[in-house]
Amino acid sequence: MKLFTKIIALTAALCVFFLFNIYVIVPKYNEGTLYGSYTQKAERAQQIQGPKCVFIGGSATNLALDSQKFEELTGMPTCNLAISASVPLRTYMQAARNCVREGDVIILTLEYGYYSTDPYKIDEAYIDMVSIDPNLKTPEKGRGHIDYYATRFLRSFTCLNDVFTFQIKNALSSNNTIYIADSVDQYGDFSLHKGRTPTYSRKISSAKFTYKKEVFSLINSFIDEMEKRNVTVYVTYPPIDGGSYRNTQQYFSQVQEAIEAHIHQKNIIGTPFDFLYDEDFFFDTVYHIRYENRETYTTDLYEAYAGRCVG
Repeated sequence: MKLFTKIIALTAALCVFFLFNIYVIVPKYNEGTLYGSYTQKAERAQQIQGPKCVFIGGSATNLALDSQKFEELTGMPTCNLAISASVPLRTYMQAARNCVREGDVIILTLEYGYYSTDPYKIDEAYIDMVSIDPNLKTPEKGRGHIDYYATRFLRSFTCLNDVFTFQIKNALSSNNTIYIADSVDQYGDFSLHKGRTPTYSRKISSAKFTYKKEVFSLINSFIDEMEKRNVTVYVTYPPIDGGSYRNTQQYFSQVQEAIEAHIHQKNIIGTPFDFLYDEDFFFDTVYHIRYENRETYTTDLYEAYAGRCVG
């Protein structure tokens, strides 16, 4: 009987702590995390009236896109929903679903790791995004319901640890990261790398491009779904340090061949080779370009986009 009482008491205590974390700690965490920038991005997307261009993808797009420039070049209001490549692809697709209207254009600029990552995984990044906007939750598959609630429960406690760590770093004035919620301009583009000293140093990779067929199935299903809503979807390639691969030509040819074999040509913008840049073009990672180079990349992207639309 005593054991049963202890179990009940422990369960009750965990439930209380869980609720405290969900309603107090998680919102506090969301105020500072990079994922929190989604709120500003989504608000802009919802406010735009008439046809617009919506970008979804990871941090490569978040840091590289100059939405104002792209808007000037295309004449279409542009919003940048990209945050980080840790956010599952299906979550970005749901974000686009929530804001697009007839006549809109969606451009997927996906880091190459997306193609080999389980698009239905349930991890902390997914839980964090859903906690910021519950409308980002997508239907789970198989045992996904159990995984979702289990991960959400555990994440509420790790958020407590993260908030505590943030507070300690702030108190010690050692937390000067730029990857925070309040990091984007009025267009939804990341802007805190402006004026910062680049730290990127090239490291040579011998990796080969791999992919999961489920990812291409998801992308094609999304394209078909959006077409029924009279929304056009394009897939393009991210900016990257091309010299970071030991065999540049072989690697990016593999990328191009795989994508063109699984996605209709009319939905593809450019080639990987259109967006390869030198080492000094980048800020702190192989995908993150310097703030002052955003216009160059955006112009290159527009030229590929215009070539597809005109052609």
